[in-house]
Amino acid sequence: MIRIIIGELRKVWQGKSFWIMIAIAIVINLCYMQFSEQISIGLSGEQEISEEAPSFAYKNFDKQLAKAKDRCQFIEDYNTEIQGLLLVEQIQNYKASDSELALKMAEGMLKERKEEYNKYFSKWKNKEYHLYTDNLVTESIFAEKIYKKYSLEKDYNAYLDEIFEQEEEKLGVSIFADNVRDSFSEKMIRKTSEKYRGMKGTKTTFYSFQWLEKISENKMTDILIVLVIFIIAMYLVFEDKKKNLFSIMKATPCGRSRCIMAKLFTLAVSTVFVTFIIYLSMLIYIGCNFGLAGIHESIQSAGAFIACPYHFRVWQFLLISIFMKGAAFVIIALFIFLISMLSANYMIPFGAGMLLVMGNVLLYEMFASVGKYNVFHYLNIWSFIKSENLIGNYSLLNIVGIPVSSAFMANFLIVMLLAVLILANIFVFVKVRQMPEYSKKIKLNIPISRFYRRGKISKKLISYEACKIYRISGCAVMVVLFVLGMVFSSAKSSCYLSPNQESYRIQMKALEGKMTDEKEKIVLEKKQYYDDVLEQLKILEEKYEEGKVAQESYENRKLSLESKLALYPAFLRVQERYEYVKSHKNARFVYEDGYNKMIGKMDDWYIDFTLIIAIVLVIMQSTIFTLDRERGMEGLIRATPKGRKNSSFYKVAIGIINAAVLIFSFMCRNIYVANKFYGLGLWSVSISNLKGFETLPEFLPIVLCIALFGMVQLLIVTAFSVLVMFVSKKIGSAVWAIVIQLVVLVGIYVLYYSEHMT
Repeated sequence: MIRIIIGELRKVWQGKSFWIMIAIAIVINLCYMQFSEQISIGLSGEQEISEEAPSFAYKNFDKQLAKAKDRCQFIEDYNTEIQGLLLVEQIQNYKASDSELALKMAEGMLKERKEEYNKYFSKWKNKEYHLYTDNLVTESIFAEKIYKKYSLEKDYNAYLDEIFEQEEEKLGVSIFADNVRDSFSEKMIRKTSEKYRGMKGTKTTFYSFQWLEKISENKMTDILIVLVIFIIAMYLVFEDKKKNLFSIMKATPCGRSRCIMAKLFTLAVSTVFVTFIIYLSMLIYIGCNFGLAGIHESIQSAGAFIACPYHFRVWQFLLISIFMKGAAFVIIALFIFLISMLSANYMIPFGAGMLLVMGNVLLYEMFASVGKYNVFHYLNIWSFIKSENLIGNYSLLNIVGIPVSSAFMANFLIVMLLAVLILANIFVFVKVRQMPEYSKKIKLNIPISRFYRRGKISKKLISYEACKIYRISGCAVMVVLFVLGMVFSSAKSSCYLSPNQESYRIQMKALEGKMTDEKEKIVLEKKQYYDDVLEQLKILEEKYEEGKVAQESYENRKLSLESKLALYPAFLRVQERYEYVKSHKNARFVYEDGYNKMIGKMDDWYIDFTLIIAIVLVIMQSTIFTLDRERGMEGLIRATPKGRKNSSFYKVAIGIINAAVLIFSFMCRNIYVANKFYGLGLWSVSISNLKGFETLPEFLPIVLCIALFGMVQLLIVTAFSVLVMFVSKKIGSAVWAIVIQLVVLVGIYVLYYSEHMT
């Protein structure tokens, strides 16, 4: 029996496909998590904002929180300070605007909260504060979220007391009603109270626990595991069917019960292993980005699972939930295995498995977790996979009038389904004499050449190559998804300008174009205003040092003068451009931030999009040359008159077209976002008018330089595409080529990201 098990395990574990599938699933999962995080924070650098703080904010906050002596005071002081600083920034933003309404709003806010404004203005002006995110707007949302979490979790025993009070009120109402005495409602109330009374005295320690929420929220991991176990279950059956081994195995003395037991054991072990290895990779990724603060604390310390009625540590909670997920995945694998034995090809078990999973997901989403029909929400396979929700809360189901814990019923049903499916697989394998033999899928040959006249070989050939690349390989889907992603990104993008950036934008937009007497007068008047304020501040300092001004009067006057200088850095940028235009005959005022944003000079968000483009190109271009070899057609194509140079030429041409479409949609997205938030005017003026490009020739207009920049990008991406096609052709396998090149790309990105963060 052991030798049979070892043999079955070798079939799966020694094959390259098994490890390739796991590697692909891990890479896709981690890339999805990284990409989804970038989408949630606006796919941005330091200028764009979102309601979701980046991962390093939670990691750094948890580190500082762990060092704090009084966590309560630390969190309250932090939230109060950030909200005060945001108030100052909002008032300064209103002051930077030319709108009368904005100025009135600034005055109103200043009157209502003058004391708070005065308290935090000097800190805001001198940047004497620490941010966990990139700007005050995101920081305020982050601080408020942390404070709300803390408010819920700071006193777990008070939370329990509130539950008991509510339960007693409900019980008091029902106890006097004859028609509900000893009803399901009363039994549920009593059982809930009894369960939570056992949690009294549980100690909690507050952390953000954002990493735990990310693990429980990520659905992609479960979807990828389902796809992998589909393949493993079908492989264990159809690999033997292809070789006609089923009839031979049944004819041997140990070929029935022992063989099926070995296969089922291999299936279960492989499924659990895949579950653990993929979740472990995700946990390592989450730990590197968010940290694993509080992993040894009680699960009630995490706000998302404060209602958990079990005495678990966080690591125990994770381990138990992964075990339950593994059991649920084994149920799906056993179902696929059973259908595969009764099928002639892969399509039937795959379709049946998809219907099973989608049907259970539909039940899970359609029925609420509370109410009369919550039994359908909890007692289905997708609910078992989302086991953290089962054991992270306490829900009672109405089973023939008896309140039963949803977690207990779920575990009972898991055991029953496992037993039934194991027995069903054994029965079918042992008792069914003739199982369907393996049948190859019939391929359709679509004569695309009928759309063209005979004799035009080049058109037929390029159409044939395009059909293979875009339809069979699925490149068309990748191109459409990328373009839609760029459209979605541009529509969802948001931008935050600091008060000085907004002031600079307003002033430069008013000055854009040729130097005129009126524009020069505006700049000089503004300069005189700031010179007067600086002079007043200097005189005030001298009087204070001489003892002619009292300290309180000095501080109030100084604060008033400094508030007038809050936007002075923006004017210094304007003055710098004024001096440049004044000293150069043909120079123009041009607001350059939009162009800098468009070409990635303002911040480093380009690296995220560069990785996305590279990943899409690797997936698309790796199939262009390998498709013919994997289908056994390479030798036949090379033997034809046009099968070498012409075929390869058209393949490379289509690959270049793919790269051009990606870069064009990427540049359109950048132009749209830059124009939407910054404005792109004066395309025809010289590039030398932009700060940082003064040394370039004056005859080069901005529009030509942007076009040249796009061409350089296209050349780089084209070279990368050709390299990917060359490497994939040498490797010979699309799967191997994708895995190897994606691992290299992700490795380079991680190294860059680590160096950038440090």
